[in-house]
Amino acid sequence: VLIGETCAATEAAAAAPPPRDGAAAPRVTYAQAWTATLGARTAWVPAAASLVLCFCSAVACASVIGDTLTDLLAGALGVPYATLPRDAILVGVAAAVLLPLCLARSLAPLAIASLLGVAGTALAALVFAARLVDGSYADAGEFFDLIPEANRPSFVGGAPTLPPLLGDDLGERLPSAGSLGF
Repeated sequence: VLIGETCAATEAAAAAPPPRDGAAAPRVTYAQAWTATLGARTAWVPAAASLVLCFCSAVACASVIGDTLTDLLAGALGVPYATLPRDAILVGVAAAVLLPLCLARSLAPLAIASLLGVAGTALAALVFAARLVDGSYADAGEFFDLIPEANRPSFVGGAPTLPPLLGDDLGERLPSAGSLGF
């Protein structure tokens, strides 16, 4: 209910006609809409929610980039994963790729890449759904025997027990990804 009221107040303010004297219409922030509908006492909630969302997204992005690039480099160079400096790779990517993107005035040139990413995600979801429906990875499925025994999840007692796919040093890697994500 609270979110609906805040959204309604924001949309009502945005839909208001511009002043007739040619001046720009006033901008309404989420905090202003929240204050108008719910009071000033909790007006900090939208800002805090945005901060938490951005922080979690940054940590996830850093984790994915660090692990993916380290794996790709290890495969391309033919060296073990553990020998590559994951944190240094992540800092290099942040400085060479992410920082210029953050400093760009417009992200419009990335629209095509974003569209391709969404299309790729939709295609992957369709393939996952098709494999689920046709039972390819079920116990008697076509691809079940291709999954190594150590990588098969177990659902004993109703709770899934996942194999150690992320490596034994996951606990050591998480703090560095968290500190770099912030």
